[in-house]
Amino acid sequence: MARSKKGASKHDEKSNAEQHERLLDEPTYHDMDTPVSADAGFVTRKVKRNGAWCSFVWLGLIAVGVVAIVAILKVSKQGDEFPTVKPWLPSQYEASITFRMPYMNLVEPVFVHTDEVLGAQKLSFYGGTQEYILNVTGPSYQIIPVIDSIKCFTDGPSSLQHIFPRLTAFEPMHGKTVVNSIECFTWKYDVASTPDNSSYIGTYKLYVNAVTNALVQFHFVGHNVVLGGSHTDEYIIDYNYIREGPVAPQTFHYRVDTLNCTGSSDETINVPTSLSSPWLDLHMRMPEGHDARMEAFDQFALQHGKSFDSSSETMHRASVFHANMQYINSMNRKGLSYSLAMNHLGDRTHDEMKAMFGRKSLKRAADNEAGGVYELKHVTLPDEWDWRPQGGVTPVKDQGNCGSCWTFGTTGALEGQWYRKTNHTVSFSQQNLLDCSWDEGNNACNGGLDYQAYRWIIKHGGLEPEATYGSYKNLPGFCHFNASNALARVTSFVNISGVNKLNEALVTVGPLSVSIDATPPSFYFYAGGYYNDLNCKSGIDDLDHSVVAVGYTKHLGKTYTLVKNSWSTHWGDNGYIKIAQEDNICGVATSPTYPVLAYTGVAAKHNLIRIPLVNYDQLQFYGTIYVGSPPQPFKVIFDTGSSDIWVPSASCAACSGAQRYHANASSSFTTDGQSFTVSYGSGSVSGAVFDDVITMGTEDVDGVSGGGGIAVRCRLGQIESEDIKIQQFESEGIVGLGFAALASITTSPFVHDALGLGVFSLYISPLPNDNAPPSQLILGGTTQPRDRSIHELNDHSFDAKYDKVGVDPNLAGPNASWHYFPLLDPQHYDVEGFWAIEMTGMEVAATRINTDLAPHVAVIDSGTSLMLLPVAVFLDLMEHLCRHLDPQAPCDTPLIHGIQCTDCTHAFFPPLSLRFTAHGPLVTLQATDYVRCEYSTCSPQIDVSSTTFYVLGDIFLRAYYTVFDVHHARVGFACAGQHLCDGGVKPPLYIEPPVSTLETISRLYAHGFALVATVFAIKWMWQEIRHGQRMWSAKVTAQVV
Repeated sequence: MARSKKGASKHDEKSNAEQHERLLDEPTYHDMDTPVSADAGFVTRKVKRNGAWCSFVWLGLIAVGVVAIVAILKVSKQGDEFPTVKPWLPSQYEASITFRMPYMNLVEPVFVHTDEVLGAQKLSFYGGTQEYILNVTGPSYQIIPVIDSIKCFTDGPSSLQHIFPRLTAFEPMHGKTVVNSIECFTWKYDVASTPDNSSYIGTYKLYVNAVTNALVQFHFVGHNVVLGGSHTDEYIIDYNYIREGPVAPQTFHYRVDTLNCTGSSDETINVPTSLSSPWLDLHMRMPEGHDARMEAFDQFALQHGKSFDSSSETMHRASVFHANMQYINSMNRKGLSYSLAMNHLGDRTHDEMKAMFGRKSLKRAADNEAGGVYELKHVTLPDEWDWRPQGGVTPVKDQGNCGSCWTFGTTGALEGQWYRKTNHTVSFSQQNLLDCSWDEGNNACNGGLDYQAYRWIIKHGGLEPEATYGSYKNLPGFCHFNASNALARVTSFVNISGVNKLNEALVTVGPLSVSIDATPPSFYFYAGGYYNDLNCKSGIDDLDHSVVAVGYTKHLGKTYTLVKNSWSTHWGDNGYIKIAQEDNICGVATSPTYPVLAYTGVAAKHNLIRIPLVNYDQLQFYGTIYVGSPPQPFKVIFDTGSSDIWVPSASCAACSGAQRYHANASSSFTTDGQSFTVSYGSGSVSGAVFDDVITMGTEDVDGVSGGGGIAVRCRLGQIESEDIKIQQFESEGIVGLGFAALASITTSPFVHDALGLGVFSLYISPLPNDNAPPSQLILGGTTQPRDRSIHELNDHSFDAKYDKVGVDPNLAGPNASWHYFPLLDPQHYDVEGFWAIEMTGMEVAATRINTDLAPHVAVIDSGTSLMLLPVAVFLDLMEHLCRHLDPQAPCDTPLIHGIQCTDCTHAFFPPLSLRFTAHGPLVTLQATDYVRCEYSTCSPQIDVSSTTFYVLGDIFLRAYYTVFDVHHARVGFACAGQHLCDGGVKPPLYIEPPVSTLETISRLYAHGFALVATVFAIKWMWQEIRHGQRMWSAKVTAQVV
């Protein structure tokens, strides 16, 4: 017989009971002791006599035989041992037990006082953290911590539940088993849940001390033999200490007497757990609790609409549900800062819930090709922040059984950025990413990553909303992405790391995609409160689930992140959880991300989008746009005198030196095969029509944010031939900001239909000057009156329903006044498509020019460098200027070429005033606005118009900050005075700019000459350098108009 350790078979009843109220972590053994024989080692060597060698062999064989016989006899004797007396189960006792559920990694210590004579029972959990006092005839009590104090609640009478099973159906087993280092007899009860005993098998075992017959352990193991799987229903009750005898009555009253107990129905206090919870838990752990277990499961299935195909599946789900319910109730008895509750996940195994996570492992944050890393701006943050009441968060959704959490994290951050840019809440399609982003490394329901989803959105020009792509299907389907429906043009994404950066980004950026550890069972069944489970890890390799951070809150001086999950509103606090930031619980601050979003379509209706303009010799102002996915950059003129958009194509032979559009490099390129030809005053272009995404406004302007940019999908042209010779300048294409009548490539004007603009403005820095704000085009729109930042600039005729954006008041200055002039009836004046206003008068040196010689139409055209006048008006003006410069001059030379003075300065030229509308103010150009001087030679920047219209080009726009109001069909100028526009809004000039001395200063072909001269000069200088000649001085001057 195997020996037992001395004293191991007896309970030490002399020790204090409190010493036994502890957790037992020793493993449980269920196998009988197996005798072990030592192997005999033999060393063989040659001997002279074979007899000696044979003797050794025989002795060895005999020894092995003896050991085997002894072992067989020992096992046989042990197997014949049999418990003959059932253990005594007392009705009055105190006990220390430990309840364990290996599957849930749950260990719950309980101290029990039971006295059936008194009809009372006291259950103390986790060292007295929570106490339940049950009374058969009198009131029952629950004593629990609530926030920062102990509360006592009362309830009605309750029956008692013993901590050991009824042994009626238990049968003894042969042999002994070591459990908790004690040699035990076993009492066993086998149960099958179906009539054919072929589905769910469960075995209850009660282990008792083989010497004293005292209870040692109660153990249940259940398994579904049909469905199999990894889930085994197992729980254990270790009887650490039992003392039989009456319990002092005061045990059930002493704490109650010191507390002010109230009814559990008190609505002012949220009672975490039911008074009946401990009783039911004990009852359901016993064989006689089967009916109670099934009743609870049936209620759960009914509540959540669960149905099962077979009895095997039903019993499997019931066993999982029961284990989860026991875990939930036990955790709630710990007095934590958060509570758990049964939810729709209650019948899912741990492996099934892990399949819902769906976030692939990330190598390291630096490997995800982010466009940047968030840096602290050290702004003052509010104590709490939440994007939900502001409208920046869409309703909670349910990812179902699909491991698609990464799509919900991605779209949640995208929706937040869209709201920030547009003030509109849009639900973007998770299904779009699920179906289409395989090439970026995502695996649909088998997991993915937010940054891989961002990459797909960047390459394809946006993501469709649910309204166009379709609702979430809980499984992948065929990709049917339609780029024309795409919104949310993403240009890059940003990584965040650290709690401080997380909070600042939540306030200054918006909702964030967050990856967390969601494996702790406490996370599965979180129901409310402040989650701080230290078992929820934060390492980069621990993150397995993607969610959305929408803000933060504080509780008892500690900060918690507000997190939106994708497990429906049945989970958590209506789909949300508050996770502690201290110790970075669950890794919320480990690797958040957010997309950098360019505005799309209606996005321009709420924000200032700044596009910086480059000043090319005072004759051309161009900015940069990006075409395609990924974006290809082009320098373009923003032209209010045309309505088409075109850029050079890869096949344009005449476009040497210019950036060219490569259609095969853009994933968002589409075409219907149409061609186009557009004619301008200086030439024409022709080519193929196509559709693609245009992005602009992503650059900062002199340290001021461009607003995140704007992206639209529109129709444009790629020129294959041209005679406009635009490549001699710096620009490579044109973006027309006129109306539909001027469009040849598209019938949908870019400025109105594509961008949906209400207002845009053009500020051209008057001359190169350190004190002047940089030139810029500002795109905006119309919004409801909640945005009042620009309202002060609107005059009383402005529609009160709308406020105006698209204007930067800092450019106009605090003393500016705005004067608006309505657009002319385009059909009546034959100015369809133009920004045309009435021109009623012109004065020079207080002398009226004869404007009756031409129609009273002035076109505001940012694509024209000079100011152009009808022939008759131009000649009359030149004559007046000539006589003003020298009253004695004959002024009989051909004035069609303009005038020029030598040995003069700006002071020699008078102001030139224009009048729009009969009673409107005079809009004055000073000599520094319309005359260019170099050294002692000056010439007006005014030329003859090829039409009968006045054309106010960049010469005029340099003097006045101009607003183009689409919504109200008018143009506005910012004037320095309240009543008279005696000067445009511009900074003072401190230096005279260098200007050209070419006689034909107003002729654009001079650019070609300048470029050729520059090329030859550079070539000559390079040759000199290569020959090693030292150049003491070299000066090349190329003047261009």
